[in-house]
Amino acid sequence: MKKLYFILLLSCFYAYSQKEELRFRMLYDKYTIEGENNIPQDSVAFPIFHQFVYEKGKEALSYDAYTDASSYNSCKLHLITKNNNATLFVDDSTLNLKFFDSKYKIEVNKKDVYFLEKQYYNFLKTKILEQKDISEILDFLDDCLGDYFLLEDLFLVSSKSKYRFNYKILKAVLVTQKQQADGFEKWLVFYIYDEKGIVSITKKAYKKGENYADISFFKERLSTNPNSFSFSITEANVKSMEETQKTISLDNSFEKTHLKSTNMGNNTVTFIKKSSTFEDVTF
Repeated sequence: MKKLYFILLLSCFYAYSQKEELRFRMLYDKYTIEGENNIPQDSVAFPIFHQFVYEKGKEALSYDAYTDASSYNSCKLHLITKNNNATLFVDDSTLNLKFFDSKYKIEVNKKDVYFLEKQYYNFLKTKILEQKDISEILDFLDDCLGDYFLLEDLFLVSSKSKYRFNYKILKAVLVTQKQQADGFEKWLVFYIYDEKGIVSITKKAYKKGENYADISFFKERLSTNPNSFSFSITEANVKSMEETQKTISLDNSFEKTHLKSTNMGNNTVTFIKKSSTFEDVTF
């Protein structure tokens, strides 16, 4: 009996202490064109080395990024759950998720509501509440439509489950802080799917008027197959007179992002290219 207890204890300790490390090298290239001058200004190009370590299964995540010269970015995440609630600690900030079985909806930070198909809702409930899998939260919120303050590079180690298994978010209602004024803005998010999965996502103002953009976010699928995906994303900010166009291509081993940001206020166009190659190491 004592031997069996020892084996069970050792198994639990091994599962608890197991780590998964993901490392990759990103090539970062950025330059700006001002006015009618086609000569690149403020051009920078350098590699960024990223290291992610999942611990306790995927209940905790440490992220460090650095260049050849210095540290570039870092953060630590930890997930705790109780009943139908999950709290993700991101350094000094928190992200709260509450699950509602009756309508298959997830409330984020007590103000954003996502309505899901039953299959995806049950999948996330198991993965997040029972298995405490941070990668599924990152996948669920990878479009960053709300005020979640998650570093963009964290989504490189999301599970990609909703793309691989064609899980569906049906609609969402979001409330965000106004960018250049006090108060809040309300948004409606619409999702369109076909047999291959997501076709487009549109984030529109709940209330129209001169201070509201009709469409703030539009994501459209360019191509897809079981192992790779490609999307175009357009984001608009009327007050800052800025529009961002981005294409993302990804599969299990790489991710490429091309971004073009046009600021009509100061007549500049900024281009950013990021190409990441992954190495997955489990120890």
